[in-house]
Amino acid sequence: MSVIASALKHMLASGMPHDAIIAAVAEMEASIGKDPVAEKRREYDRNRRRTERAAARDALSTGHQRTSAESEDAADTSPLPPPPPLSPQTPQTPPPPPTPPGNTPRARKGGEFTIPADWKPGQFGKGTKSREVVDGWPPGELERQAEHFAAHHRSKGSKFRDWQDAWSTWVLNSRRFEGQNERNDRHRQSHRGPANPMVRAGLAFESECAARPE
Repeated sequence: MSVIASALKHMLASGMPHDAIIAAVAEMEASIGKDPVAEKRREYDRNRRRTERAAARDALSTGHQRTSAESEDAADTSPLPPPPPLSPQTPQTPPPPPTPPGNTPRARKGGEFTIPADWKPGQFGKGTKSREVVDGWPPGELERQAEHFAAHHRSKGSKFRDWQDAWSTWVLNSRRFEGQNERNDRHRQSHRGPANPMVRAGLAFESECAARPE
């Protein structure tokens, strides 16, 4: 028997007026309704039923029945943290220019070797003396010098560790070779005399006449 029913029984047995009994029961009900534990329980039941109704509506719309835990997770609308900033891209270094055929440093592991059959002159770096000499050559001079260089060393059977370095030495010495060739040409020209035979005959006749006594 509940507390209210037991109190009502005693009040009727004592002959208490009906109005007083009604007022007493109402007061007892009001005091029992304010029980904090009962209030929490009723609030919990209301929230649970609200969550179940929301899950049922979602199941009807999406075809997937969510659990209470999923509904609680869906109710969490806290914003997500922003993504980390993208790191700046590292600038790519351009690859080095390809090495011309025949200039691969094969001899750096095996010693000196003869000039390769497919040797071609490589380009010198900017600001070097060799580059300055090559840039000052007239058109076609580079090909002529390279052909002369390769033929000269093939005929001699020369061996070098780095043929690009040997080519650089050849280019730097080309100025000295040109100056020496010019001096040799002038020397031969001075000893040989004029190239025209008529001029040479006239000069010889004048010399002979000058040598005769008067």
